[in-house]
Amino acid sequence: MQPRTDSAISDTVATTLIIILVVALAAVIAIIIMGVPLLPQQPTLAAFKADTVMGSTTKNVPVIRLYQMAGASLTQEYTEGGHQVVNFTRVRLVDPTGKSHKVQTAISMRGKTIEKGEPFYIFYYNTGGTESPWIWITNDPSRVFASTVQPFSPHGTWKVLVTDEKDTNMVIFQQDIRL
Repeated sequence: MQPRTDSAISDTVATTLIIILVVALAAVIAIIIMGVPLLPQQPTLAAFKADTVMGSTTKNVPVIRLYQMAGASLTQEYTEGGHQVVNFTRVRLVDPTGKSHKVQTAISMRGKTIEKGEPFYIFYYNTGGTESPWIWITNDPSRVFASTVQPFSPHGTWKVLVTDEKDTNMVIFQQDIRL
């Protein structure tokens, strides 16, 4: 009679299981190193409101006023004192023809956080420079009420979009506005 082996599984099955375990462990480590989130991001919860106010007392030109009514504070990334597109929390306008325009910071824009109740003003002003389409955002009311702003063109219904491009890459606000 042959003695029974104490092995519960064969060497081939044990080797196969170890290879599967090593591959699975390597995949998890690769995902962590590459920065792929293991859990989905929580959506950004913020409520905004947009309306028009009349800027520049000399021409009575409509300016978009945008402010956060509720929700979490949102982060903006840009260099103060320059003209550039804001990263993380981005504002876009879609004109009546369907063309999308990224809103750039005006030189007067200050602060890196969008707080509840703080008004932001989106306006058109052709500087003659290369920053076309010349659509700007500022949180300095004197820029739109004491300085020159120009009418948005073409006239009609524009769409205001606020997107969170830091964590969730989603539209968090959208509203049509007549200009």
